Amino acid sequence: MTVVPQTYTATATWTAVQLADTFKTAFIDADLMTDWFDSFLSGTVENRILRVINNGSKTYGTVYYWFMFTTTGAFVATTNTWNATTHVPTGTQYIDYFSTTTNATTNHATLLALTNTTTCTVTRYTSGVNSAVSLFLVRNGASDTCFMLSHPSFNASSFVDQDKVQFNTLITFGGSTGGQYAILSTRQAYSTRASYLGAMRLRGNTTVSNYTQLLNLFQYVGFGNLNNNSGNWTTTGIYLPVAASNTNTALGADHTPMYTAPPISPYMSALPSDFGITSYYASSTMVAQDTFVVSSGTEEWEILAYAINSATSSARVLFCARTV
Repeated sequence: MTVVPQTYTATATWTAVQLADTFKTAFIDADLMTDWFDSFLSGTVENRILRVINNGSKTYGTVYYWFMFTTTGAFVATTNTWNATTHVPTGTQYIDYFSTTTNATTNHATLLALTNTTTCTVTRYTSGVNSAVSLFLVRNGASDTCFMLSHPSFNASSFVDQDKVQFNTLITFGGSTGGQYAILSTRQAYSTRASYLGAMRLRGNTTVSNYTQLLNLFQYVGFGNLNNNSGNWTTTGIYLPVAASNTNTALGADHTPMYTAPPISPYMSALPSDFGITSYYASSTMVAQDTFVVSSGTEEWEILAYAINSATSSARVLFCARTV
């Protein structure tokens, strides 16, 4: 099976409303909503609320993703409650929400900094194996970010008790490098104290940087391919196996497997098999939406996120969606 991609475009020079509408259509087509739960302008900031009911019978079974859109970026926070009449979160500050400020983006995590003189696209990659799973790739010139919001039918593991904690799945993908290795991390991008990852870490803390701190869930590590490249072994993460022909000379060529159905969080099911991850050696530059060809015309993958080490004989880790 292959993913079903669709691209939504805010054409330069776009407005904050046009950017918000681009995200709106992508979320509707991913079956995350039928419309924004709330929508309003505050100052120059377009505020939009996406409500996802994971389990309506649970105390913390509903997540409100609080998006802000401006002509310079897309921003997001999460809350446990929202009043669509007063246009603010309710409950207890820091436990249920961080701030009630609606006319500034400083209390939100930055999804991606943007410029409205360059066309912005949001591409939705919906699994052909499980249509409840969609990932989103935002591109604006040379900048891009990939993120996921979980559908209610593709939700928390049973050990996340949503009567006690909120399960929000604002997961982003980020790359880092060192030595000859590359690391692709999946990250929780925002938490409140009531979040399943927030209670102990945020106890007593009222500093916004702690609520927007990226928390690594999984780290996938790709090795470099130098002689005696032992330094890679000190890196923590899940190592992506390869078979290199200059190490095992019995091989006629490097073996670069695509590992399908990768887990991206310990707290939810692994992704369907039309998503995959691989470690690859190449001298060429790779960017989002480049094609990784396993077998031309038979098995091809599109890059959604990446960690690119540009040093000689170094690794690239590519997170991909299968398109052929």
